[in-house]
Amino acid sequence: MKAVASISIDRPLLDEVDKVAASNHAPRSWAVSRLIRAGLEHEPMRHTEPRRPIAGDQTGSENVR
Repeated sequence: MKAVASISIDRPLLDEVDKVAASNHAPRSWAVSRLIRAGLEHEPMRHTEPRRPIAGDQTGSENVR
């Protein structure tokens, strides 16, 4: 099952999301989840590799395994 959420964020935070996504060659959804996780764990953002996309997945959503 996949959870879907809608959030509203301001421009500085969106810029940070885009920066993290670009530096990891990952979709925005992955960057948002990493930033949330880093904030919840109270640790600095680590640049880790995103999960590999499933062939044909054009949604940009994070793959849950």
